[in-house]
Amino acid sequence: MMGKHFPKNVTKNISELINGELNLTAANGTRIAYSGWTEIEVRLVSSKEKDPSVMVPFLVTNDSLEYPILGYNVIEELIKPTNTSDIQSAHIATVQASFQGFDEKVLLELVRLIQTARANELCTIKSPKKDFIIPAKKTFKVTV
Repeated sequence: MMGKHFPKNVTKNISELINGELNLTAANGTRIAYSGWTEIEVRLVSSKEKDPSVMVPFLVTNDSLEYPILGYNVIEELIKPTNTSDIQSAHIATVQASFQGFDEKVLLELVRLIQTARANELCTIKSPKKDFIIPAKKTFKVTV
């Protein structure tokens, strides 16, 4: 797929990003094999060429994925306000076009969360060397 959609992109060795090996496991416990990584420019669907884009490192796999996985940090970078006069409604049409099938209220809450999030409300979590599965609509308490 990468060659078809991104013919100019080169698959690079993971050692360029991290020291050591990267072992990936899916939520169902199966191993995810990858052949390397590549950098792809990401822009929301209805964005114009002048609209913000971000270069994102993606893992390359031989498996076929219907949709690539975008992290919160990528979405945040694309829809965060560029100045204090930016308002949430300015981004909602773009977000709706990019996340089709989601309720408008849910998307508005996503935009609101991203644009108002403070650093002390979001943090990095490191788990011990065991798997955690968090069911949909459930929370998980992290003890420190």
